Order: sequence, then C-alpha cells, then structure tokens
Amino acid sequence: MANSTLGDFEVAVTRHEQGRMLAPWLIVGLLATQAAGVTIGRLVLPLDKSTPPGGVAAQLLSWDGRWYNAIASAGYSWNPLANAAQQQSIAFFPAQPLIDRAAIALGGSAAVPLIVILSLLFGLASILVFERLAWKVISPRAVPAAVACYALWPASSFYLMGYPTGLISLCIIAALADHIDGRFWRSAGWLGLGTAVAPTVVFVGLALGLAHALRWLQLGARLSGLPKLVLWGLLALFGLLGFMIYQFLSFHDPFAFIEAQSGWGTASSLHDRLRSLIDLPRYLQQPNAGIDEIAQGRELLHGGQIHAGAALIAMGIQRLINFLAFLVVLIGLIVSTFTLRGRAGAIAAAGWIVFIGYLWTIFTTNQNLLGVPRLLFPAIAAFLGFGALIAQLPMVAYASLIGVLALLSFVEAAFASVKFWVV
Repeated sequence: MANSTLGDFEVAVTRHEQGRMLAPWLIVGLLATQAAGVTIGRLVLPLDKSTPPGGVAAQLLSWDGRWYNAIASAGYSWNPLANAAQQQSIAFFPAQPLIDRAAIALGGSAAVPLIVILSLLFGLASILVFERLAWKVISPRAVPAAVACYALWPASSFYLMGYPTGLISLCIIAALADHIDGRFWRSAGWLGLGTAVAPTVVFVGLALGLAHALRWLQLGARLSGLPKLVLWGLLALFGLLGFMIYQFLSFHDPFAFIEAQSGWGTASSLHDRLRSLIDLPRYLQQPNAGIDEIAQGRELLHGGQIHAGAALIAMGIQRLINFLAFLVVLIGLIVSTFTLRGRAGAIAAAGWIVFIGYLWTIFTTNQNLLGVPRLLFPAIAAFLGFGALIAQLPMVAYASLIGVLALLSFVEAAFASVKFWVV
C-alpha cells in the first residue's frame, strides 16, 4: 500500500508500453452493464410521468441535462428579484451548454443523441486517464482495484444523461497527473477548463495552489517567484473568471451564480451548520429514511399502486446508495492520506478539500446527504485509497465488492432509463 517505488514505476511503464491496460476491458464491462440496465429498466420499470416525449436519448437526459440544453438554446437568464427558492439557469456553469450548442449546430434533429454520446465519451475517456494516474502513484497490485472502483462508481450513470460528470473528472484527473509529472502550467490549463464546467474543480485548484504556495515558501519565498504563482492561479481559474466577467457584463452581478444556488437548498446559521457537521444522527437520517421508503413502496406495490410504489422504492435505494458512497469516499480518503507521498500528497489534499466542501455546501443545508456519488466523484484520491485497501482483501471479498459496484451501476442505469430519481 506504499507509494510506488522506482521499481514499481518501471513496472507500470513496461505495462503501458506493452499495451496491457485494464481500462479498455472495464470500459467494455461498464458499457455492457449500462446497456443491460437501460434495456431491463425500460422493459420492467414503469416510466416516470414527468418523462419528456421522444426517443431513449431524449428521455435519458437528466433534469440537469435539460437545463443545460435549454441554456444552449435560449441562453442564460437571471432575475435577482425572484423568490430565493426559485431555480434559475445562471446557477449552471457554461462549458456543457457550449457543448450542447455545438451539438445542436452540428447534429440538428440528432442533437440530443449526440449530446448523450459526447457525455458518454468524456466519461469513458476519464477511465483511461485515471488508470494512467493510478500507475504513477499507487502500487501495481492496487491499480486493478482502484480502476475498477472508479470505472464502476454509481455516478457513471450520469455519462448517459447529458451531464458533464465525465468532463469534470477528465479535467481533474488530467490536472492531477500533470501535477505529478511536473507539468504545472498544463495542470493549470486543465483546471481552468474544469472551472468552466463545475464549481467543484475550484476545490482541486485550491489544493494544488496551496501545494505550489508551500513549495514557494520552502524555496525562500522570493518575490521573483510570486508573479508566476499568481499567474498560475489565474490560469487555473480562467473558466470561472470568464463566467464571472460574462455575468457582470450581462447582468451587472459577477456573483449571480452564487446567489442562484439558494434555489437548490437553504442553509441555516453558521452555528447550526457547524453543529450539523458533528451531529451523528443527522448522518443516519438518509439511510433510515431510505429503509422506511422501501418499506412503504413495497406496501404500495402490494396495494396495486405500481408506479408510486416503484418510484418510492427507487428513492429509498438512492438514499442508501448515498450513504454507502459517503462511507466509501471517507474510507478511501483516509487510506490515501497514508499512502500517497511526495507530489501525490496533493491528490489526497484535493480529495479532502472536495469532501469538506461537499459537507459544507450540501450536507449542512436542508439537502442533507444528497447526490453523494456524483458530487464526491471529483475526490479522486478516494478511489486510489479504497482500491489500495480492497486489494489487500481475500479474493472473495475483493470480487464481492467489485460485484456490488457493478450491480449499483446497473441499477442506476435502469433508474435513469425511466427517469426515476438518480443521485
């Protein structure tokens, strides 16, 4: 479980040269799992009443995906006088709408299938890039488990939903890999692109920026190095800064996107938020609610209310997946803290900042543990750490855990196919 030695790194390079990558096989496995999930989901589960008309691709677009598509067609809007709980398009970052707009221009009537295909391709590409990173920072024995955990993570269902999950991960992993290799400016470029996709990337940029600042201090904090440090930070934030400039020019408010976030959840006082972080029963609310919803859903099914019962069971399962994902990420981050060394330590730091950012911006609001698999996906260190951990287990336990992840990916694809709530 120790960080790669020179010998381990040479083994990794040799395997790459021989083309023995695991990711292509896992990509095939994920595609087969998702195809089976979508097919069986549409055959067995009742279609949600809110599902829009159209083919499978149109119905796969997530709720967020439809927001992005609407922005691509009609542009952004912002009403600062609207009710705080009203959801507004300015809360969504611009990279995915630009991709959607290009798909509309190129694909015409086939734009939505093209959007789904591009979303899927970004996600699959991130698996390839993740494996290359894993070979560099963890022992060869741990790589297969780590890559399998990443590839089969339940949030991979969003690859099918016109959501930029794959693109977010691709930018973050590429930035981390370049940081490890000492390509700091290219790392900043990936981060800058990522900050145009989602705000979570800022947390990763903060971790790498702190690593650079610490290095600058260790080298004597010379003023001659300060301009480079500042320029690196600006480059790492260029997507976000560009979006803020757009908001200032269009709506005279560079922080409209932050104000619009209140439409997705409200937060209590600072004291209450801090208290929520150490409130153990609060962490157990989601799994407890999930168990209750599954029980209620079964009663509805027995009473003949097929759609209502199935939807309630699906919601309960999602809550359990949220809690399970939270535990996996937490365990993975703890392990990665003790296994990633040198420059790779910044990967663990980035994971923790993403995790803490999630707790503060989501968990301490009225949303509780919501969207855990998707919103903690950027904590890349968690997969490296959890993979290193399960690689030490007996093969039966190892295979069982991977099997559970594959099953969850299947279930999430099935739910997405009929527009049930997917985390």
